[in-house]
Amino acid sequence: GCGRVGGHGTDRRGVTGRDSRIMGVGGGRAVRVKAGEVGVRGYNRVGANAASSNGDGRRGGPGANLHKCYIIVPTLTPVQPQNETIPQVTTMVMIEEYHLPDDLYYHSEHAWVKLEEDGTARVGMNDFYQRTAGDTTYIDLPFEGDEVEQGETCGKIQSAKWVGKFVAPLSGEIIEINEELEDDCTLINTDPYGNGWIMKMRPSSLDEELGSLMKGPSVEPWIMEKIAEIQSQK
Repeated sequence: GCGRVGGHGTDRRGVTGRDSRIMGVGGGRAVRVKAGEVGVRGYNRVGANAASSNGDGRRGGPGANLHKCYIIVPTLTPVQPQNETIPQVTTMVMIEEYHLPDDLYYHSEHAWVKLEEDGTARVGMNDFYQRTAGDTTYIDLPFEGDEVEQGETCGKIQSAKWVGKFVAPLSGEIIEINEELEDDCTLINTDPYGNGWIMKMRPSSLDEELGSLMKGPSVEPWIMEKIAEIQSQK
């Protein structure tokens, strides 16, 4: 994660089959990393030292004064005894305090789009939205089988702060909704890119509409602009 000013970040990456020990920084206590644990790479603010371990207890270098860092989040699948599976890795970009995976597309109304191998698209709301909106208290889901246009409001998301609109980031048919949200809509907050997905679509104009979504280098300027808007309203 990203430490605050003057804080200390730790990077833990356990190694299957053995333990490693990270020594505390600035008089802190030692932390034991259990075998098989997976950590993330952390960046500190303004001159702090980062302690890291890749299974051998080595100490990391000075932290960087950055507002953006990259977090590698492995998605592990079960390992067969005689056939080791290589984990699929997603690069999570962190802009200020907001996590935005760089393999997703983003609509200006904060819906994210993940293109699946079967040609469908999974859709949810991004981390910036859920953090600024606060805990979700109710969601009005769209209906399976509905045809929607890009930019069309197809649902509502209510939080402690406001009632927001859920906008379709692409045109097409809604083929599945996440019914788990009807029992626990806070999944949008706790796991926005995982179990908090909202719907799956079969896009009808994918090639034409992807160009209007943001991805990669275009995401950071957009989020920084939104952050500035929020700060100006305080």
